[in-house]
Amino acid sequence: MQSFWTGSYINANTGGGRSGKDANTVLASIHTFDPEAGCDDTTFQPCSPRALANHKVYTDSFRSVYAINSGIPQGAAVSAGRYPEDVYYNGNPWFLTTLAAAEQLYDAIYQWKKIGSISITSTSLAFFKDIYSSAAVGTYASSTSTFTDIINAVKTYADGYVSIVQAHAMNNGSLSEQFDKSSGLSLSARDLTWSYAAFLTANMRRNGVVPAPWGAASANSVPSSCSMGSATGTYSTATAPPGPAR
Repeated sequence: MQSFWTGSYINANTGGGRSGKDANTVLASIHTFDPEAGCDDTTFQPCSPRALANHKVYTDSFRSVYAINSGIPQGAAVSAGRYPEDVYYNGNPWFLTTLAAAEQLYDAIYQWKKIGSISITSTSLAFFKDIYSSAAVGTYASSTSTFTDIINAVKTYADGYVSIVQAHAMNNGSLSEQFDKSSGLSLSARDLTWSYAAFLTANMRRNGVVPAPWGAASANSVPSSCSMGSATGTYSTATAPPGPAR
């Protein structure tokens, strides 16, 4: 996974002529999220310095691409698409990717609260500076006012992405695949299941409802080579994910 790290963001497209700034990198972070993990760069945990730096680069890439983002200041949420070079349906924001930007931040908040501190590094400093101008490299315990201020700033920032989705959803709450980069009107597939799923998971993470851990805490080193093998252990049926009643 670390071979995709460029030094400033996660490159999702190493050979296709694009910048590689891509929603798949944020989706990767929220899908590797382990509520019992630390802010580990190895698996790009949501609160990790590299995942946060990538979040900034990815979302910033749409600030000048979509007219709908014009005039939105740095550090405020913007409509986000798949990647800035996208031409499908003329290249627009997607509901699911805008919600994914929120979900990563809700995941990070959960992790910081569980860990009991926030660590700002030189890698993640630019992300924090955008939303909390007093941010500086260091570790801030949950007992400090700085910790509380940063948590509140990140939550407000994340809520901004959800507010964008709310503003461009249909009057009946219907979510399509995309919304127009200039007018904000819904486009492409109607009632896209993934759009609804993205809303539900973002809402659950905001409310502190998280998936079961998968063992990221013990997956913080990468072997020098891969080989086939087997493991002996105790296995159980999968746990049904939390969610609204059907």
